[in-house]
Amino acid sequence: MIPVTITKRSYSTVERPRLKKCYHCPQTFYPKNDTKIYCLDCHDEVDRQKKRAHNRIKTQIEHGKMLRPTSYECWDCGKPADRYDHRDYGKPLDVQPVCLSCNSKRGPAKLGPIYLPRTFHE
Repeated sequence: MIPVTITKRSYSTVERPRLKKCYHCPQTFYPKNDTKIYCLDCHDEVDRQKKRAHNRIKTQIEHGKMLRPTSYECWDCGKPADRYDHRDYGKPLDVQPVCLSCNSKRGPAKLGPIYLPRTFHE
């Protein structure tokens, strides 16, 4: 019989993502990456609000009720604007023309009312 040596296998430790607090509700969650700021419960509603607000602006531009953002200067720095920025998605037509760099400096917009699962209303 041949002697067999059994050794313990060492596994590399994978760092578990940090527990984060949702930007909108009191729930904590483990994000898939560092850029996530909303829990899964809020994320779908946030996307719905963003799409609804962006579609309202798009419709206003198509019907000629608003000019494209490229017609304006940036609200913050005065450079040519290339997009509209919503500061509150609950008010979809309240926007400011901004350039890309100023838009990223402003951070996430305020959200309108989000309808959370029953666990938060109890």
